[in-house]
Amino acid sequence: MHRGSFLLTLPLVLLCQAGLAQQPQAQPPPRGTASFEPPPSVADAPLTAQTFVIRAAIVNMQEMELADLALTRSHNAGLQGYARKMRDEHWRAQEKLRSVAADLTTALPAMVDKKHQDAKDALKRAPADRFDAGYVKAIVSGHDEAVALFDAAATLKTLPQPLQRYAAEMLPMVKKHRDAAYALQSSTAAVGQAPREQQR
Repeated sequence: MHRGSFLLTLPLVLLCQAGLAQQPQAQPPPRGTASFEPPPSVADAPLTAQTFVIRAAIVNMQEMELADLALTRSHNAGLQGYARKMRDEHWRAQEKLRSVAADLTTALPAMVDKKHQDAKDALKRAPADRFDAGYVKAIVSGHDEAVALFDAAATLKTLPQPLQRYAAEMLPMVKKHRDAAYALQSSTAAVGQAPREQQR
């Protein structure tokens, strides 16, 4: 009787163990091999390998996500062309960062931080006639921030050399993006002022 009960119980125990083994374990991802979420707030933190990777990844993700918004909501051909460039070039920049960070066993965030998420959500809710101006304001601000970040990282001797090289390589690109964003800002401002000037 005792042995029969044991034999009946054993398969149930094995099934339970197999079920537990299949459940995901609540463990942080291995560094450099996975993303994590949500990212910590590091905007005012000193630049280290981890804080630079987080901030650079957020720059890339934000520009790609805003570009996707612009491509679905804007009817301005010049702005859409800029958005396509942002999506493609920041995607490549993110993949390069992912490779460099993996070599340094540093994980990337899987999403933008709260500040950038809130900005994107506000742009999503913007009325159609205000979207273009809102997008241009966001890309000007984002690229001012990106230029300052990459400029500082490119010459910061305490950063690992691969990250310094990455920042130096990306800096001319983000400067071009910033200059193009300012040009868009000027052109959209001129378009917005034209009706008012005609009314005078």
